[in-house]
Amino acid sequence: MDLRDPSGVDLALDWLFHDLMRRRQNRRLAEELELGGQERVMDFGSGSGALSRYIAHQLRDGGSLTLVDLSPKLMGVAKKKLRRFNNIEYKVGDIGKLGIPDKSYDVVHARHVLHHIAENQRLRVVQELSGKLKKNGWMFIREVSKKDHGIPLKVIQTLTAKSGLKEVSTQIEGDEYIAIYTKNQKHKK
Repeated sequence: MDLRDPSGVDLALDWLFHDLMRRRQNRRLAEELELGGQERVMDFGSGSGALSRYIAHQLRDGGSLTLVDLSPKLMGVAKKKLRRFNNIEYKVGDIGKLGIPDKSYDVVHARHVLHHIAENQRLRVVQELSGKLKKNGWMFIREVSKKDHGIPLKVIQTLTAKSGLKEVSTQIEGDEYIAIYTKNQKHKK
């Protein structure tokens, strides 16, 4: 799928796979964030908003959610799906060019997106994401680690360490891993 400009077939498959088949998994993943309801959360690489819906449900106590994605089409789908929520902001474009202030978010969530970023851009993107976190904020990264698709955990660990993030925990589930990081120190980009 062309992530910036998915076809109609790609959008239908995305709906089938992410919204219908993974509904239970998306709910569980959002619950694993253990949000209190008042946080500012960024869903980086939100795609069509399949997981964002469940995150938004948890932010009903004054919290807010920002969806960030490169694809105007996927963001359009997300806006339609999430139109009943009034605590969501939508941003389309490169994270470094969106004008999002630093130290704005309590949580940044990135699922299955970093491996799509060109290797020579990954450090810049992770540093941008780290910069958007408030002190003691959390970054949740879920990535695929297949040999032919994904990104090795060691690479993520190096990128996050260079971006001023400290690893809190890592869990491996089949060919995926979930890594949680915290921002508890200043760093230079």
